[in-house]
Amino acid sequence: METTNNKLPNYVNEYFNRLKLYLDGDKLLYYGSIQRSDYFHGESDIDVAIFCDNEQSTINRLLNYIKRPKQKVKKIVWQLSTTNKFVYGYKVSYTYIDNNNINKPFRIEFAIYNNKFQNDISSIHKRKFTLPWYISWYLCILKFIFYRLQLLSLDSYKYLKNYGLTKGIGMPTELFLVLDNNPGFYK
Repeated sequence: METTNNKLPNYVNEYFNRLKLYLDGDKLLYYGSIQRSDYFHGESDIDVAIFCDNEQSTINRLLNYIKRPKQKVKKIVWQLSTTNKFVYGYKVSYTYIDNNNINKPFRIEFAIYNNKFQNDISSIHKRKFTLPWYISWYLCILKFIFYRLQLLSLDSYKYLKNYGLTKGIGMPTELFLVLDNNPGFYK
């Protein structure tokens, strides 16, 4: 999970290498479509989990690096289907535009969790790296309809994608909630 199955352009790899140095030891783990055949470069986002000992410090450093306001951080709670444990974390989305590749921005969704949740979260994400061929095809067709033909709303797309990545591979639906847009430690 520390590398991607899909090859990224050099400017994207360089961005993540600089970020890793800036975060000084916090682990970046890639998950989602960047690890599968349904990744659409330039349209799919890059999902990155950051595991750390101190979420507040990591969020502050990340926000400073990506120049986003604190209000963009979303506090989340996730009940893991495999253990029924509750995991608490934070998410923030960001679009990076490289000065030398202005027409090729890429979207990143960062998820920040405490290190104590790493094994449980990683095992769930890894289960979705290798999918049955029919689910891979389903996701590719779904993404083509959403990204290229623009025939689906975002809500419909998310629902259908989630359905394929849970029921389609025999996993239960995950309980995942956004609690607020203002983590308590920022107040």
